[in-house]
Amino acid sequence: VPNGAAVRLHLERTGWVHLSPPLHYWFFDADSLTRLLDAHGLRPVRGPRTTTRHHALREWITGCRTHGVVRATATLTRFLRASLTSADGGDVLRIEAVRA
Repeated sequence: VPNGAAVRLHLERTGWVHLSPPLHYWFFDADSLTRLLDAHGLRPVRGPRTTTRHHALREWITGCRTHGVVRATATLTRFLRASLTSADGGDVLRIEAVRA
């Protein structure tokens, strides 16, 4: 699911690529998704973990074309700084679970 604690969500706000209702209507962080699974009789067996920070390079290239190299590089730098200090800030939150 889209990670409600994603670095890019906090940096890009309404411009975040994963804000795509009705496909992604709810967002969870690791704690809230774990509580939801538990409430429905599921037990996490792996995770939580976050993934998909690879979009940054593609967006930098697009940003260079639309806003110029300086602005695109500043945006990429903010993202990289925030990402390196956040272990759970990836765009996608993954938890594998089984019936309890």
